[in-house]
Amino acid sequence: MARKARCSFISNVYHLMVQGDEKKSIFDLSANKRKYLYFLKHDAFKNDVDIISYCMMDNHAHVLVYCPEIERISQMMHECNTSYAIFYNKKRNKVGHVFRDRFKSETIFTKSHLMNCIRYIHENPVKAGICVSCDEYRFSSYKEMNQIRKEVLNACGLTKAMIQDLINHPHTDDKYMDNENQKTDLMELFQRIQNQYHFDLLSKKGFVKMYIKIKTESNETDKAIADFFQMDRNQLYRLLKEAGLK
Repeated sequence: MARKARCSFISNVYHLMVQGDEKKSIFDLSANKRKYLYFLKHDAFKNDVDIISYCMMDNHAHVLVYCPEIERISQMMHECNTSYAIFYNKKRNKVGHVFRDRFKSETIFTKSHLMNCIRYIHENPVKAGICVSCDEYRFSSYKEMNQIRKEVLNACGLTKAMIQDLINHPHTDDKYMDNENQKTDLMELFQRIQNQYHFDLLSKKGFVKMYIKIKTESNETDKAIADFFQMDRNQLYRLLKEAGLK
């Protein structure tokens, strides 16, 4: 029997998503989309975070980023969302929550996962029936893909030819974290995996093996998994980094 190939990790790449409180359309106007993108790009530059791709929809936004330190990503998103919330509430002469959560995130595991995530992000407006093709939509990074820094491409194991393939063949059927109907019962999954593999969860190595199995067999975000194990997302990422996975 052939040995199963080991998972090849893409380090320091995260798919982020923000959504309006109660799924409200907080980016419904073009001016609002432009303002959020201004804050996002400004705070990404300020915190030394590279944006690989993005797409602004009416009630949510997807951002794919590269950064060696998750703390800088958290800082970037905190600054961006705070600035936009102040702008949005002032514009409407209201107070209160603008975003549903701080932000959701998932770790990108493999090169194919990364490629499909980029395709998925750019396909959002097409699948929503807003446009026929990705290049028709004004508020995504589809036309900016050739501007990704060479250092980031190298770090992610990508080439210019791969980026061109993403532009030429943008379609994917993969589902990502905004598809809430595909959520998994984590306790049920955890028990099944543990009964099968008997990981030593008191050791870092055993815990990370459990994390990998849950991520590869579910559609859950890193935050949901961290919550399940009663830790915060930064604690989870520190464990992964110590194990050489981040």
